Amino acid sequence: ILLIYVPFADIPLSLRALGLKTQDFSKGVFWGVMGWLANVPFLTFLIPIGFFFRWIPSREHPVVTQVAESEAWLPVFLTGSLLAPIAEEIFFRGCLFQGLWVRTRRMVLSLLISGLLFAGMHPQGGMALPGLAWVGIMAGFLTYQTGSLMPAIVMHMLHNTSLLLLLRFLLT
Repeated sequence: ILLIYVPFADIPLSLRALGLKTQDFSKGVFWGVMGWLANVPFLTFLIPIGFFFRWIPSREHPVVTQVAESEAWLPVFLTGSLLAPIAEEIFFRGCLFQGLWVRTRRMVLSLLISGLLFAGMHPQGGMALPGLAWVGIMAGFLTYQTGSLMPAIVMHMLHNTSLLLLLRFLLT
C-alpha cells in the first residue's frame, strides 16, 4: 500500500514522503558509509554492556542456522543484506520515527522509542539490545539530519552484510 499515494490526515503518504528519495543518491550512500563506520567504536563499547541485559530472554536468530547451510547461504545473505534493511528502514525510520517526530516534536524521545522498538523486534534478546538500539538510533539520526532514508538504509545494509560475512566465516 505504501507504493501508491495515500492521503493520511492531509499528509501525502508515499515512499518519497517517507524519505525514500533517489536525489543526491551518492550523498546518501556517503552518509550511510560514514554512519556505519561511526557505529564501530560505539558497538564495540556496547557489546560488553549487553551482558547486563542477559536476563532478558533470547533465542538464536534463525539466520544463524541458515548461514551455515551452503544451499541457503546466498538467499539468506541477499535477504539479510538487501531486503531486510530496506523494509525495516521504511517501517522504523520512515513511518515510526518520523511519525513520532511529527507528533511529539521531541527528537531524542522519537529516536529512543523507535530505536528500542527496532531492537526489541529482533530475536537475539537482551545481550544484543544495546547494540541493536544504537543502530536504530543512529539510523533515525541519519534520517533526521539528511531528510532521507537512503543513509539509514545504506548503513543498515553495511551493518547486516558485515555481520553475515563474519558469521559465515566463523561457522564454516
